[in-house]
Amino acid sequence: MGKRQCPPCEQGERAHRMVRRVLRKQVEGDVAAARRMQEDVGVNEDVEEVPGPAALQNEENNRIDGNVNMGLEEGEIVGYVQGDAEVLNEVGRRAAHQPIVEPAQGINNPPQPQAQGARNLPPNDNEGPRLVNDNNPYDNEEEISALASREELCPTCREEKEKAYFVQLPLLPQLRELYKRPSFYNSLQHRHARVREPGAHYFEDIYDGSVYQEHVQGGFLNDRNNISLTWYTDGAPVFNSRNYSIWPFMFMINELPYKMRTRRENYLMAGLWFGPHKPAVNIFLRSFLPDLRKLFRGVDFTIADLGGNATRVRAMVLAGVCDTPAKSSFFNFNAHNGYYGCTFCEIRGAQVHLPARDDQPQKRKHVYHYQELLSLRSINTYEQLARAAVDSPDPVLGIKGPTALHLFMPDFLKGGAIDPMHLVTGVSRKLLKIHFDSKWSRERYSVRHHMGEADRLLLLIKPPRFIHRRAQSLELLHRWKASQLFAWIYYYSIPIYKQILTPVYFFHYLKFVEAVSLLNSNVVSAAEINRAETLLKEFVRDFEQLYHIKHCSINIHLLLHLPDCVRRLGPLWVYSCFPMENLNGLMLANIHGKTSVDSQLCNSFWKVLCQNRRLHEIPDGELKEFITKRRKSVKIQDRVFQGCYSVGDYSEAVANDQIFVNALREQHGNDGPVSLYFRLLKDRLLYVAERYERDLASKSSYVMYDYRGTICYGMIELFIRTPCHCGEAVCLCVTRHFAVIRQFQIVDYFRIPYYADFPLKHIHRVVQGNNLHVVPVQHLKTVCVYIPVYNQIFLARPLNLHELIE
Repeated sequence: MGKRQCPPCEQGERAHRMVRRVLRKQVEGDVAAARRMQEDVGVNEDVEEVPGPAALQNEENNRIDGNVNMGLEEGEIVGYVQGDAEVLNEVGRRAAHQPIVEPAQGINNPPQPQAQGARNLPPNDNEGPRLVNDNNPYDNEEEISALASREELCPTCREEKEKAYFVQLPLLPQLRELYKRPSFYNSLQHRHARVREPGAHYFEDIYDGSVYQEHVQGGFLNDRNNISLTWYTDGAPVFNSRNYSIWPFMFMINELPYKMRTRRENYLMAGLWFGPHKPAVNIFLRSFLPDLRKLFRGVDFTIADLGGNATRVRAMVLAGVCDTPAKSSFFNFNAHNGYYGCTFCEIRGAQVHLPARDDQPQKRKHVYHYQELLSLRSINTYEQLARAAVDSPDPVLGIKGPTALHLFMPDFLKGGAIDPMHLVTGVSRKLLKIHFDSKWSRERYSVRHHMGEADRLLLLIKPPRFIHRRAQSLELLHRWKASQLFAWIYYYSIPIYKQILTPVYFFHYLKFVEAVSLLNSNVVSAAEINRAETLLKEFVRDFEQLYHIKHCSINIHLLLHLPDCVRRLGPLWVYSCFPMENLNGLMLANIHGKTSVDSQLCNSFWKVLCQNRRLHEIPDGELKEFITKRRKSVKIQDRVFQGCYSVGDYSEAVANDQIFVNALREQHGNDGPVSLYFRLLKDRLLYVAERYERDLASKSSYVMYDYRGTICYGMIELFIRTPCHCGEAVCLCVTRHFAVIRQFQIVDYFRIPYYADFPLKHIHRVVQGNNLHVVPVQHLKTVCVYIPVYNQIFLARPLNLHELIE
């Protein structure tokens, strides 16, 4: 039993319920009945009149790119918000009528908060924000503070009321700043510069997915000046002592190359929600809906790459990603642990009763049985169900009502991606608990008795530098980060599980790893998607029999939708939340003190947005060279070619090095003096030679490389620099730097029974060979993960080169 509320608090909740009933009557068109209900309870001042049935009708002005949108109109309040309802109603009413703020630029004068219920933080250059509507009563920080602090304690029960508010950041000034950068517009043409074979059926980015392709041929994205956006949001705790969190709502520009679009300085931030609960989604989203509508219709921007000419740019929100609980809130669906909780299909799910343990009461758990044929959700069906949900006290097939996402996305159901970071790591964490937790030690699938051996093998692994966290003990599984779980899934788990799992469980697990590895590759072919789909269906189907239905949570079910997600939006790395979660952490690191948290975050975000252009404005010289080297976080010694640098000091060859010098002379005919070094930075990956003695915690000497047209694996002994005799004042020769590599030969692959023709491609068992290969450093492909298990050596290459941590 929960704590009984005092009468005024109960009265407030009854008023909330009446507000929703009034809104429902207004949507039905029965305005007279709504007015009578308002007069009966005296809530006339708290509820705005909602347009009648037009709010849910297919009106032309609610269409985005030819698709019908329904649900929210200007001035409408939809959604129930827990906490201080009076303040949140004030926020909701004024969010749609915020004064327009003139945009400006500047890093020296960052944006200052405007208090209008929903705070509007425009960037400004030389002076404070100028409000066009100076008559707005909430135009300064003091008045919004007074509003937010009004009646902080209930006058009867003296319980503190929980506060929540949001900050809206105009999008147009942010885009204006981006287009002022040199080479930014040219980078947006990345998708047009790709070379693809005619009729090729493979996916290498979001541009190849069906959602993007629908708007290319003669459509919105056929224009080179137009861009598309992917939204992201997630909660991040702010304080340790209070249960408050921030929810940034950010946009990523899809047309930028992946490495650029995921950098901190290239994100757009539309708003920040701050409070103890999840956002009141429809109120929050509607605050930046006017900016998105302006961008869809077109805005003139001054573009540096076009000589400073004003060019019309249009933008549309095409896709979005967040974790499963947040998606339920933003889609206005039932939670994943309720009936019809899947946002992709209409599977109902079931409740199973768990046996009581240790004198605890019996518990229930929501699970999802495997189904061969799933009824997928569609936008047309959604509209009908959302209308029905408005009139129903209960959700209709999991839909609680309309969502504001439907106002600015052509199809938010198809564009809503599964977050592979939370999904794949969630399944992996579940399997680790099932296999090693003492809770399940009596089950047939438990390998708890092998935990010590698995720990020993795991802790022997020294990861390469692109994996920033070493593996922790399985006893500390609750502390593992997502990056450690990813390394376990793709690299460490297969060689270790091979030694301790029975064949039926090992090959079942291998299907999971093989499927997600295929879908997360650099390039995914249509045939590989079909193969991954078959493997995932078998994995989910057999999971119930091997591990019991009680473990079949929403994550196991969502694996069935991963292949379709790749067909719609491209490989899994395109919409992984790894870079966004990292950005959340960087934002929280900029908070110093507990006052004006929103201002601190917005100021730091704007400074980062501007600093890239400021760097380009610094004239060439020692200062710019110093800043550039500091950004690379290693000691750059020599530039080999664009994106490739020697790191550390050079040394002369000694007697022990003669075998490597002789190999260079035999294979490349160099007879002059040479210099040796041990580290190379290439394409943001650090290659470290085996003879580098100071690198004790990691091992980045095992590589994949191209030797005379053949892909090989080996271990870098050292790097050699040869003198140049070209006679040029500035030497541009790239063949002066070589890697001496001891070759390793592949002797075995991991294969699934009945799929012997399709081995796991990214991990191999190898043995050391006798050959020394001397290759130019431009032939190095990537660093590999070295995994010693008993007396065997396994090498695993990265699944893709996009997610490598810089």
